[in-house]
Amino acid sequence: MQEISTVDETTKEGLRKALCLGVEGDDETTCPKDARATEVKFSAGGDKIGVRYDSEPDLDKIKAQVLSVPNVKLRVSEKNPQIVNKRDHRVEIQLQSKGDQLMDVLVHELGADVVPDHALRVEWVGPKAGKQLRDSARNAVALSIVFIMIYLAFRFDLRFAPGVVLSSVHDALVVLAAFIVTHREITLSTIAVVLTIVGYSMNDTVVVYDRIRENLGKHRGKSFAEVINLSISETLSRTILTSVSTMLSVLAFFIWGTGVIKDFAFGMIVGIVAGTYSSIYVAAPFTEWIDKRLGRPGSAKNVKKRLSAKPA
Repeated sequence: MQEISTVDETTKEGLRKALCLGVEGDDETTCPKDARATEVKFSAGGDKIGVRYDSEPDLDKIKAQVLSVPNVKLRVSEKNPQIVNKRDHRVEIQLQSKGDQLMDVLVHELGADVVPDHALRVEWVGPKAGKQLRDSARNAVALSIVFIMIYLAFRFDLRFAPGVVLSSVHDALVVLAAFIVTHREITLSTIAVVLTIVGYSMNDTVVVYDRIRENLGKHRGKSFAEVINLSISETLSRTILTSVSTMLSVLAFFIWGTGVIKDFAFGMIVGIVAGTYSSIYVAAPFTEWIDKRLGRPGSAKNVKKRLSAKPA
């Protein structure tokens, strides 16, 4: 549907009466014979009306009939209404849609010298399409997080998985919040940015977890918290340098890019900053908190034994 009209059922009924649909008799004042419709059809969008007559119609009278209905405006055109089929006496009437009303508001606010006469393209996304976009985005992010949890549970330990999930959710929410605060449109490209950031954040976090796994085998006398602190310190320079290098390349797209590319780069920049932060200050500390608060006594030692037994 390219256009959305403001014509509701009440207005449609008023248009049928104004066009003298099904009127019989000799009342030439309100319903002249050359302006009595025998058929009235509305388009799917409601912005066009197809009218049929038994005799050659009078376009001026038809135009006056349509304009007599409250809250109905005709689209500005020299050929509106117009006869589309002389043999069947069919007339097409184009009503002003919401797109036309938006153009009128732009002309009034910005001036006719700034706003073009006609929009190059008009598209409307209704609530149904918006609901599908929301559900698809939610399912895509949820599935990616589930598979990440499964991978980390096998690769490291089940206690490590919640930390990555928390950091991934943190990064996704930060990116979405940045789009909302800056009043940017949330589209399929935004969802692509969120999924990209989730993968980037997981990769950063896995590097930290891998160092934790190595240090658990090297430093058996230290506590789990001390091993985590040591591992984060050892990978801190790598994490920051990698993030800065990636951000510099994305920053070029944000500065010189346009449209969708610019929004994508903006989401990547915000996500890289959030991902770097969450890899250091969210994922690993949350893993230690789970081990300390929710684990069994001696669970840190069990984690050390399990991870140190795996090859690097």
